Amino acid sequence: RARKSRLFVGYMVCYTLYRLVPKWWLFMLVYVALVALFTGLHNHVESTILIAINVGLYAVLEAVILGIRIYNWARGKWSPPGDWYLPLIWWVLGLVSFLLAFMFWKWGVREHEFCNPDSWWQWHGMWHVFAGIMAVFIYYYWRRVRPVNT
Repeated sequence: RARKSRLFVGYMVCYTLYRLVPKWWLFMLVYVALVALFTGLHNHVESTILIAINVGLYAVLEAVILGIRIYNWARGKWSPPGDWYLPLIWWVLGLVSFLLAFMFWKWGVREHEFCNPDSWWQWHGMWHVFAGIMAVFIYYYWRRVRPVNT
């Protein structure tokens, strides 16, 4: 299970980097290196920390892209702003879905008071639902957003 999240979150990081520097070979090199590095670290560092690092890298890259877009728009080199802020609605919905997924994941661990392994309702199951919803929203965001330099 943890391998799948490293593959997906690593893809999010590398695809966002690709939107900044559209070089296919760089995407592949960084993606393979990132997944290999975090897979190698898996036995030494808690998975939650590795995913948090990847999500942090993704968020920093998205912030850089947003900063570039705002800077270019303010200088009149990029228009209209609706081309970049309307797709952000999908991104914000994805963020909300991720936060809900994380909340349900935390409620589903055995140490949490809400966790009852004998119950028909398992909080952890909602993690999968909201993580899937997040992936769909991020897909819609990537589909709608234009390349950085246009």
